[in-house]
Amino acid sequence: SNGTQILWDYNLSDYESVDGSLSVYKEKLIAPVKSNTDPSWPSNSYMLALNKNNGTLIWKYSLTDHEYRFERSFPVIYAGKIFFLTSDKDWINTKVYAINETIGELVWQYNISNENPYGSPSIADSKVIVGTSNTTTMTTGRLRALDTENGSLIWSYDSPSAIYSTPSIIDNYIYLGNEDGKIRIFKT
Repeated sequence: SNGTQILWDYNLSDYESVDGSLSVYKEKLIAPVKSNTDPSWPSNSYMLALNKNNGTLIWKYSLTDHEYRFERSFPVIYAGKIFFLTSDKDWINTKVYAINETIGELVWQYNISNENPYGSPSIADSKVIVGTSNTTTMTTGRLRALDTENGSLIWSYDSPSAIYSTPSIIDNYIYLGNEDGKIRIFKT
């Protein structure tokens, strides 16, 4: 067919929608889903793994804090884990998650206060690279490298401006665009 034939579909519940970008890894389609059962705020967000060939459910991971959602982010898969970012309903606090790609269980979680993500995580050299913006000043940001195995902080860089982009990584270098109109390059 020329792309107009639907091969399968998966029906979410009423008031649910995909909240972010989809990722495909091996036989899995990974989808961040939010529930809008409360008209004032999406709650009960979860990550969904479907068989990419037929749409059958493989697993579902529900966020433990119902006031968090996926926002402007897509899940990244590396070394058997799925990494993703969430923010709270006021866009003040951020959580970085690592869940097991095979069974959809939490491996670790890293909490960030008073900062909001506007991009997605990137992976390099066994590090999760995450950029955030300060929610108090809205003029500064922070770039962090977390260990992919346990979520511990390896290093951080205080940015003189907000970070509204996903870090790009190639050849062990991190390329980052900032709101101040500068592109910065870091060694992983």
